[in-house]
Amino acid sequence: MLRKGLLTVVGLLVCLLPAHGQPEGDRDEFGALIGPRRAATGFFRAMKAENRWWLVDPNGYLFLSAGVNGVSLAAGSEEEADGGYREAALAKHRSESAWAEATAGRLRQWGFNTLGPDSDGAVRDQEMAFTVSLDCSRAVRRADAGLFPDVFDPDFERGVRRHVSRACRLYAEDRRLVGYFTDGRLDWGRSDEGTGPLMARFLSMEDAAPGRRAVLDFLERRYLTIAELNEVWVTSYESFEEIGRTPQVGSHIPQADIDGFQQLVAREYFRITHEAIRESDRHHLILGPRFEGEAPGPVLAAMGDLISVVSVEWSAGKPSAAQLRRMQRLADKPVLICDLAIAVSPAAGGGRRQVRACAETEEEQASQLGARVREFLALPMVIGYQWQSYVDETAGRGRGRCGLVGRDDEPHEGLVAAAAETNAALYELAAVREKGQAGSRVSGR
Repeated sequence: MLRKGLLTVVGLLVCLLPAHGQPEGDRDEFGALIGPRRAATGFFRAMKAENRWWLVDPNGYLFLSAGVNGVSLAAGSEEEADGGYREAALAKHRSESAWAEATAGRLRQWGFNTLGPDSDGAVRDQEMAFTVSLDCSRAVRRADAGLFPDVFDPDFERGVRRHVSRACRLYAEDRRLVGYFTDGRLDWGRSDEGTGPLMARFLSMEDAAPGRRAVLDFLERRYLTIAELNEVWVTSYESFEEIGRTPQVGSHIPQADIDGFQQLVAREYFRITHEAIRESDRHHLILGPRFEGEAPGPVLAAMGDLISVVSVEWSAGKPSAAQLRRMQRLADKPVLICDLAIAVSPAAGGGRRQVRACAETEEEQASQLGARVREFLALPMVIGYQWQSYVDETAGRGRGRCGLVGRDDEPHEGLVAAAAETNAALYELAAVREKGQAGSRVSGR
């Protein structure tokens, strides 16, 4: 239940806030909890202390991330039928710099301490912590967003290295950067996504494709002879080169083969992105791709020390607490909840399935936000969350309203009040106990 009078607090003028970048109360300038200090490296890092995962801010204080994605004047395109957010925001604030200062002040007032991907540089300049998405999978062929790239193609690795080098040079020494997402959603070939396993898709590539050669090499190492494969797969191929080219009625590919190849692909993806980032930036966290719901077990097993954090999008009830615990056990990494969204009004199914949790009313939406964040922070592997959208999407997209502000730049007071109340209690929800550093360790970068 929201505290009485909180809506009044939300309505306070930005000018009553402390100057940006200045600590307030028991928080430092990043929003971390001032208390026993861990080793201060000058950059964000992840560590496990007292059986709980944490971020540690550049000053050495424990930090839980409360973020918002898409804090941008471009959140509403001028081409939309009902007008863009940019026009309304600039008419209200008169300039981009004034909008950025007011917006950062609002976010701090509501307890947010991190800017998510797709946020404007003008807001980042207001001294807030932030995350960046590198979109590595689009480094070679921009049209293939969301599809899994051929990670075995040398052109992919070269393209990623060029792209990441340019991006990381901008942020390598920025102490406000929490870390890099390597990609948004990627199609890892999960059965509930309806696209088939990665093995089948790599087999369907043209003969000269490095990805097809990689899967055939994988199968030759696994079976040695085509006769052995035929016996297990219930097929009648005459050679490994024929696999995936001739229909085999009644064949059965063992799940162990599907999982083994998925792990091989994942390991190559993580190796390439890790090395590309570390060539230009040795400090910041690698947040990996943003998994849609539960990350596949073989992919988690492939991570090793190549990423720092498992980043998962929460949508329509997934992943559950049990799934989050499973992911943490398999990867031994902290978990960041990304793209948390609860839309008012029914959400579109996106052609395949419902991709958002829904609320019938604004009051229910506000209540669900608090309930979800409380549920997540009670789990010892969760180091924070990012709300999906700062600005409402256009009504024409039919996905429901989930922005913190409307397209007129006015806050949805019930939602931001719930966020302010919940964010103020983040460290209490995570059951902070000032027990010093005994039993702590730093995660791999």
